[in-house]
Formats: sequence, C-alpha cells, structure tokens
Amino acid sequence: MAVLLASACTKNETPPPDDAKTTATDKTGAAQDSAGEHAKGPASGSSGDVTQAGLPQLPAAGSINVPTRSGDEEILGHVSVPNGARMMQNVKDHFAVPSISGFLDEQALRNIGASMLGARRDIAFNLDISKPFGCAVVDIKTYSDGPVACTFAYKGGAAQLVKDLGDGGQKPDAGGHTAIYTIEGKDVYVDALGESVVVSLYDPLFKLTSGYLQRNIVERQTAGDIELALYLNYAWDKYGADIKGLLDMAKAMQGSTPEIGVPELDQALAKFQDASDAMTNKNLERLADYEVGVLQLGASPDSVWMDFSFAVKPGTQSAKDAAEYGGRVVDRALLEATPNDAVAFIGWSTDLRAADTPTAAEARQALMVAWSSLTGHSAADGEAAVKAFLAEMQTMYTGDGAMALVHHHGTPVAIYMSQKLKAGSGRDAWKAWSQKFTPDAVLGARGAKFVTWSFTPDAGKAGPAAIDRWVIEPTPQAIDEMKLTPEKKAEIEKWIGGLKVTIDRTEAAGHVIWTIAPKAEDAFAARAVAAHNGTGSLKGDAALGKLLSIYPDAATVGGVDVRKGVEWLRSFPELAEEIQLSTPLGVNLADAHLAGVYGKDGRFQARLGISQGFVDQLRALGGK
Repeated sequence: MAVLLASACTKNETPPPDDAKTTATDKTGAAQDSAGEHAKGPASGSSGDVTQAGLPQLPAAGSINVPTRSGDEEILGHVSVPNGARMMQNVKDHFAVPSISGFLDEQALRNIGASMLGARRDIAFNLDISKPFGCAVVDIKTYSDGPVACTFAYKGGAAQLVKDLGDGGQKPDAGGHTAIYTIEGKDVYVDALGESVVVSLYDPLFKLTSGYLQRNIVERQTAGDIELALYLNYAWDKYGADIKGLLDMAKAMQGSTPEIGVPELDQALAKFQDASDAMTNKNLERLADYEVGVLQLGASPDSVWMDFSFAVKPGTQSAKDAAEYGGRVVDRALLEATPNDAVAFIGWSTDLRAADTPTAAEARQALMVAWSSLTGHSAADGEAAVKAFLAEMQTMYTGDGAMALVHHHGTPVAIYMSQKLKAGSGRDAWKAWSQKFTPDAVLGARGAKFVTWSFTPDAGKAGPAAIDRWVIEPTPQAIDEMKLTPEKKAEIEKWIGGLKVTIDRTEAAGHVIWTIAPKAEDAFAARAVAAHNGTGSLKGDAALGKLLSIYPDAATVGGVDVRKGVEWLRSFPELAEEIQLSTPLGVNLADAHLAGVYGKDGRFQARLGISQGFVDQLRALGGK
C-alpha cells in the first residue's frame, strides 16, 4: 500500500539526482541484512508446534486459533501476511522452479521498487515486510470506493513514511490523522498504529478498524503465510437477502427441471430438485450459525498446506451439535488394519447420533418426499424405515471407519471399507435387514423392472471368515434396452466379469469389512481379512504413523500414495503406453493428505497438505 501510495504521488516527477541514488543504494546493505535475518531466523508470527517430522501439528481440539471481532466492529473480514520475508523464502524453497526462484529475491525487488519511486525511493527500503501486514474489509456498500483499511510495518513509523513521501499532494490540515494526501481527486488517509502504519480511503475507517487491525493482524500469531478471514454471521446479516436474491435470479434463468417424458419420473425429478433447493437454502441459512471462517496457506519443512478453520456462534444449533457430537478421534488400530497396498485411504470417527439432529431430519424428510414420488411408497413409511435402520446402526457400530482404494492384482479396481463393531457380531442383523431390503421396497415397481439384487449368506470363505454376498445387476429388460453389441459385452466381461456389482461382507477382529473387487472377489475379501488379522496391513507404515502423530486429535485423516496410484494406472495396458515418466512420481501415503479436528467448543479445522518430497518431484518435472 505504501508503494502504491508513493507511486501515485510520484507521477510526472523528475528522476532523482545521482547523489540521491547513491544514498539510497547505500541503504540496501542494511535492508538486505535485516531482511536476511528475518527470512532465515524464527518466523515472525508463527504458531503451532513443529514435530521432528517437520510438519506443523493441527491444534488440539479446544485450542484452534481464529480471529475475533467485537460486536460493534463493522468488519467483514481481512487478508493478512504475518511475515512477507518468510513467505517469499517459502515460495522459493517449496514451490518455485529454478527459472523462477531467481526473481524472488527481496533485495532485487526492493531495488526495482526504488527505481520506480524516484525521489521517494527510500520507501522501498523502509518497508519492513518481515512484520505483519494486511487489510481489514468493511461494508462494501457504505465504502464502495475502497472498503479496506490496510496496515504495514515501516521503519520510523507513520511519521517517517510522511517524511519519505514528501509534501506533494499533501493537505495542509491533517484533520486528526497523521497526514492526508489527495491523489487523482480522492483523499488517502495515513495514520499511526504504534510502529505500524494504517492507510485508508475514508475518514472514519482508521477509528473503525484500528483496534481490529492491532488485535488480529499486528499482534495475532498465525502459522500460515497468508490468511483470509470472513465473518460469516455478520456477512449473512448484511448481505443474506442479496445472496438469496441472486440465487433466485439464477434459478429463474435456469428454468424448470428438464423433463424426460415419463410423468412419474418427471414428477419425481421435480421433487428431488425441490428437495435439493430446500437443502441449499437451509445450508445457506446455517451460515448465520458461524462466527468466522478462515483460510490459511503455509509451508513447513516437510509439506505445503492449506487450512480451513471455523468457529460457530455460541447458543446456535451448530454449537449445540458440536458440544454433543464433537471431540472424536480416529481409531489408530482400525486405520493400521487397512491393506498395505492401498493407493488412497481415509479414516473417520463420527457420532452416529448426529443423524438425529434437526438438520439431518429435515434433509431426510425432504428426500423421502421425492423418494415417495419415484417409488409410489409412503414417505412416512420410508422415513420410519430409515430411522429404524439408523437406530440399529447406532446399536451395532461405534462410528469409527476407514475406506481405501487398493491396487490388488487380478481386478481393475479394489475398494475396501471397514466399520468397527460394538461388542458382538452384526451378521444376524445384516441377514434380517437383507430380507427387507428388496428392489421393490427400495426402488418401487417401476425401478425394480430395471435393477435387481440378491443376498447370499455364506457365499464363500475369506480365510476363517464367512463371506456374505450382495450382487446388484440390471434386469434382462434393462440389458435388452441397452442394446449392447457383442464387442461391448465382451469388453465388459473382460474387465469386470459382467454387468454387475458384487459387494462382499465379512467380519474380522471386531470389524465389519466390505469389499468390491470385480473378478477377484474371494481373493480380495481374504486379503482384507488377513490385514485385519495382522498380515499385510498398514501397521508400522511410516507415512501413516507420521500423519497420526502430526494430527493426534483428528476426527478424520486420509492420504494418497501417488507412486502406487501411478503403478495402479499403469496396470491398464492402454494407460501404460501413455504414462511414461522419466523420473519417479510419488513417495508414500502422505503425498497428498487431509486431516480434520472437530472440537466440542464449536471450532473445527481441516487441512489439505502435499508432502515436500512429492512437490519436489513435480518441480523437477516442471523445470525440465
């Protein structure tokens, strides 16, 4: 902002004399030393423990750091950079290829800025980018020409900035500010905030934002290199009607739901669309439950990452839900029982009682109305059946689960899922459920003409465990209407063994295991059971262990092994010819990863991360 202000003031000025250039150049050494110390030393404004693995830990539930606004602060949000020198160094170290990193030199950029500023070139060297800078955003309607107030650190503070700017365009009466400049017919206000400077385009903005800027940008410590914050509750109060109006306008332009010419299906599709619209509106209204949403981008020795954090407003339904259902942590043993040839995995721990919340009930009821229109069955009966099923799940399962995509030889795709049982077995309940879960009961008479399924208990053995099998396939009528050529049928048979999906259910070590593996059903079911019994599992896997140690309070953890993913894709002959890599790609299950913490205090945080080893491989490919 200071450079932009100086640039605007510099228009039409003559270049400085040579002695001015020399004086400014003499300052570059000190500027370079200062910037270098900040770039290499401890990160200003950093927070969060860094483990020996080098990745910053997600905060424990109950200590998630979010900005705050008081009730009388008319602030919509902010954007901030805690340490510009650190950010530039991180971009060089973690992202940039050699052809670009040479341009990311602080001293060189200062020199370029100085050459553009002419007589005001000292500004380029007095900006302290190693300290926090950023802008608070205010009401975009009231302050339409510039709804921001920006703060930054400057050596010597606001008084020195005014001195370096000179008196060109400066008003004689500062009106209570440090200075006012008129640039292209608009006033620019300069104020002091301790050692920092605040620049704004409206007279009241400094008083309106100074406390917020001091608290949330100058003083608040954050782990990321860039932070964006939005006060969702406040924004919804001010602009909710406008947002709804835009959505209604978009829906009107979209028109009615397309019809396919079958009255019953057209009616069902229309009701599904109505249900979807109702849920969208409800979700938008739930924005009022959230105080703030925060996005941070950052880097650490072992990864680059993006964090999303939210804090709910006390007393709201979302706050009550968090207090009741939050605080869960993934089951380490369950994740470690995943087959060790997983390409990708995700584990979770949820409170199954959350299906009883008012929000979930409203969504379920809306869907049941649409389902009733499609099947001809009673919506009330459907709602009762779903509620009974969910209640039974709560008595059988703990809410801990895991899912993985596995590279298993002999099948084009292998999908694995595990759910932790409460004491005892779930087979009897599954058998009873399968008797009621018929195509006609679920799809109605019309739908059952095209899709059918069957359940077969004890269809095979997966080591010591019995396989209970569920096969879903199109009916003969549906196959006839597909008009498949013999060549297409042969292709389908070659890859997946026919037009069907086989879902196998087994139990091992207190867990229900679900597997899908066309043409290798029995073998993969046995593979999954063996992993749960301690053979060929992720127990002891270094990448999984690292993720679980970094995110000890996570309710969700997942990862992708790009190397195994490439191997899996290359198992398809057609793709093997196209995927030709000159260097390895992918390292382990932490190549791309995610984690989430959901606290009982109504604060939750999710992280998407990419390991530095994988990023470096991409940089090597991009630099060639």
